[in-house]
Parts: sequence; structure tokens; C-alpha cells
Amino acid sequence: MEKRVTLKLHDGDLETGFSVSLQIGDEGASPTAEILGGLPAAQELELLYQRWQLAYRQLGLPLRLGVSRVGFATNVSHREDCHNLAEELQYAFNQWLRSEIFRPIQDKLLERLNPDDTIRLIVQTQQDVLQRLPWHLWDICDRYPKLEIALSAP
Repeated sequence: MEKRVTLKLHDGDLETGFSVSLQIGDEGASPTAEILGGLPAAQELELLYQRWQLAYRQLGLPLRLGVSRVGFATNVSHREDCHNLAEELQYAFNQWLRSEIFRPIQDKLLERLNPDDTIRLIVQTQQDVLQRLPWHLWDICDRYPKLEIALSAP
């Protein structure tokens, strides 16, 4: 079955937290379930993202596809730094999504979705930093192999 899930993050920022609403329904139909929740402040997420982004840029990799540089090698310590920061960011991101005030949202997802469902999860937010977070690394994605995530402004 095809499901459409809309996760709306509104009224807030990473310094103060967010109010959150979740809608679940069949694709092309009105939502059959809706629940309200929240996410706590998580200032460290923006800092971790910025540190990872800086480490990634220090690798010296081209930012766009194009002609490859022959003989290009990156400093191993820069790669390790980038990898370690990526893991820290993923861990902090998932800890944030495991918060108590977000638990009703996660519980509703687990209750209403089946691992065999084809799921389109739309994350709606006006916050640029939230759109840059690694939503594809959310632990819940492991449970639903046919889940795709899209980002959208409200």
C-alpha cells in the first residue's frame, strides 16, 4: 500500500524547539491520522552540521560533478575528521528524534505504517538548517525499506 506521511515542523528553531504535527494517510487521499507533538531545543545540531560541512570542504573534493583531477589524493586525517563528524551528527540527530516530546509522533508512525508499505515522508519546514539535516539517516528509515524522504516548505 502507498502511504503519504507529512511531518510539519513549525513555530520554533533549534534554540527553542519546535511544535510538530504529523499526518498519515493513503497516497492521494486525505490524512486518516493526525497527531501533535514537539521537538526540544538542539543547538548542538546546527554546530555539528557546520563543523561537518567545514571538514567536508577541507577534503578538497569538487562541489559539482565535472572533470576529475588526475592523481587527486586527500589527506587521511581530513577524511577521518569528516567521517567522525558525520557520525557525531547522525548520532545527535537521532537522539534529538528520540526525545520524549517527539515520542508520540514516532509511536504513531510505528502504529500506522507497515514495513511493506511504500511511504513518501514529506518534511515541511521553513528552517534552512532543518532542511540540511540528514533526514535519510533517521533510525526509522531502517524499519521501512520503501520509505523516501522529501523536503518541502510549508
